Amino acid sequence: AHQILKRSSCRVSCENIRVDVKPKEITLETAVKFEVHVDVSRKELKVFDIPPSMPEDRIKDRLEMSFSRPTRGGGEVTSVDYSGNTGTGSITFLKPGGMNL
Repeated sequence: AHQILKRSSCRVSCENIRVDVKPKEITLETAVKFEVHVDVSRKELKVFDIPPSMPEDRIKDRLEMSFSRPTRGGGEVTSVDYSGNTGTGSITFLKPGGMNL
């Protein structure tokens, strides 16, 4: 990314259109860390006490990414439900035993 920002312009192609653009630095939101309390079943993981620090869609995406990582004992996620009102959610795995806690 640093190398791209040093350029005065870049050519971007999309389908049959080419556009010259100037790279611009953007600032991303700061990362939010939270502790998750869990109850485990064979195929569904329930999470509690999730602080409403981001929009519900972003929290659902974060939960899916976190629990689908095999390096952290995760498995293939089929669905994620989350309610910002209650701070609870559930992650459903494709195969039983998706999380190795």
